[in-house]
Amino acid sequence: MAILRNIRFMIDAGIPPKLIQSELLKGRSVLPFEYFRAYQAVPLAKSLIENVMLQHLTVDQKLPGVTIVFVDVSASMDQALSTNNKKSNSDILPTSLMDAACMFAILLREWCETGTTVSFAENARFIPGNRGFQLLEDIKKSQPHGCTMLGKAITDSLYFTKEVKIDRIIVITDEQSHDNIPNINIDKKYFISLGNYKNQLKTDGSWVHVTGFSENVIQYIMELERPSFFSNSPDFFAKKA
Repeated sequence: MAILRNIRFMIDAGIPPKLIQSELLKGRSVLPFEYFRAYQAVPLAKSLIENVMLQHLTVDQKLPGVTIVFVDVSASMDQALSTNNKKSNSDILPTSLMDAACMFAILLREWCETGTTVSFAENARFIPGNRGFQLLEDIKKSQPHGCTMLGKAITDSLYFTKEVKIDRIIVITDEQSHDNIPNINIDKKYFISLGNYKNQLKTDGSWVHVTGFSENVIQYIMELERPSFFSNSPDFFAKKA
């Protein structure tokens, strides 16, 4: 974290970017939006920071099958992530709920075996298959930040992917939808809620609701699916034996 927050000073001091990157790779991964903050502070170091982030997000075992990740880009997601997360200087902007949602989408792009990202506000927009910070920019620029029509986005997206077996849906949102969520025949359905600052888990019998800003939210989903996760991976048991 210390290196990540001082990249600009190290570059100004003449430390080679390759050395900074190699030292960052020796450390452990941090929360995804910490990489985004570093990128905001030093845009010229985008490639360096992105390379480290993507390597740190590499996992051996991914969520199997096909996942649709819905990212809320409605107006309410433009608010700051926390009231304590204020602009400290002219270069670093507050991390918004939308920024955090996009960083979850970046993480899921790396942790899903096959994934499609869809932004939603008044409409649903399929996002190109980019990775890293380009995925974040693509999501944020995909459509106007209007009202939240999640039900319509899910219905429309499933219609256009009706020839594909969808294994799970993950919605990243502040849960302020203006329409009803349809009943859909997909067993694995998750809300990652950014609108409540209390960490909690709950289920309504159909959707699993997880609140939080850590990659542990995704790890919880992976653990929740672990029995079926490994049953579809015959090599796993062979290696254990």
